[in-house]
Amino acid sequence: MNGEHIEQDWTNPGTCSQRIILLTEHADNEAIEDGFDIYDIEYAIMTGKIHRTWPKEGKYEIIGKSLDGRLIGVVCRITGGGKVRVITVYEDIPKR
Repeated sequence: MNGEHIEQDWTNPGTCSQRIILLTEHADNEAIEDGFDIYDIEYAIMTGKIHRTWPKEGKYEIIGKSLDGRLIGVVCRITGGGKVRVITVYEDIPKR
């Protein structure tokens, strides 16, 4: 799964661009703290790649880029109703 585009795993029902994205309060606070907004998160989900999965929890970690080009990590899951619930967001700063 690592490195796959998100649409490859979430094709039914519809692509990610057709899904509603819900932010938890924690994700919203983290996004604000790192200078991201919902458009950055949506762009990262739609264009990023799956970096890690937690199959038992149904969670995905996606690494993508924000609209200004910074790397952004998004941990999310698909709800029973097909919505994308974002659990946390962070700026993905590569280790040196």
